[in-house]
Amino acid sequence: MARGAALALVAGLAACDEGIHFGDAIDLESDFRVDDDGDLHTPYALDAKVRVFATGADAGGVALESSDPSVIEVVGHEAASGDRVFASVHATGPGVAELRLVDARGHAIASTDVEVRAPSRAVLHAAAPQFVDRDDLAVVAATPSVLVDGTAWFEVHQYDGSTRLYGAGGLSVHAEDDIDLEVVASLHDEAREWLKVSPLALGNHEVQLACAGETFATTVIAAVPGEAIGRVRLHGGDDEGASDGDWVPLAVQAYGVDDQPIHGVTFAWELGGELAEIEGELWRYRVDREQRRTLAVRYGEHEVQATVRAAEP
Repeated sequence: MARGAALALVAGLAACDEGIHFGDAIDLESDFRVDDDGDLHTPYALDAKVRVFATGADAGGVALESSDPSVIEVVGHEAASGDRVFASVHATGPGVAELRLVDARGHAIASTDVEVRAPSRAVLHAAAPQFVDRDDLAVVAATPSVLVDGTAWFEVHQYDGSTRLYGAGGLSVHAEDDIDLEVVASLHDEAREWLKVSPLALGNHEVQLACAGETFATTVIAAVPGEAIGRVRLHGGDDEGASDGDWVPLAVQAYGVDDQPIHGVTFAWELGGELAEIEGELWRYRVDREQRRTLAVRYGEHEVQATVRAAEP
């Protein structure tokens, strides 16, 4: 857990004298699942939209409110569930405000501090390797290489100095012609700041990242031709300890002659001689321990194969 998030959690617990626990729906695990049962992650990135909750009180007649809407504004309430009350908040400005659980008379039952910061830098993380959870896979590159006319996905981590900022919805991007960019809210059920990149011409493309209309970082995308691919490798797919019906993710990575990753390659996946409908760098199969099928992944003249315990696609 990042230091800022840990400090916020300590503050939240200290404020919860009556057993109230504050949390948010920020999901940091890339596992194809939506996880709304997290702790409170803070600082939030400026302009982020976050679903928050308080657990541990009679949800009838209570609500969440902010002590300072210029920092954190409650923009929507949801129906309570059991002992949990929900709200949507907007990180409107840098600073610290209290998130309060109040009763029907407006009296505070419990509170916790929430900090908002403006980002000062960003780091791009390649999407596919995160889903296979491999420490030996490079996910960060200062200047990512992307196949021209291909489409690559990156998760954008925002920082204020060395402090990670959390929350999504406030990021925007801009570049000149010859590259298509889009900020996408969700990829494989994971709600993050996902950046979809499609270069249309060879060469370096400067991409500006902005928050609340202010540019805070610039990165460069290097668009390369298919001939730059020297080899491909298949990562993940350890089904030895998996049970029947489990899903096992696989990522295939192209590498240049300098052994650096090339992203955005549209690979074809073939299982047991049958071509899968999904193309790209990330795929998953359902385990059937009684089966042994040949998996082939291809792009042009490049091919990699493996034997997997997979059910019929």
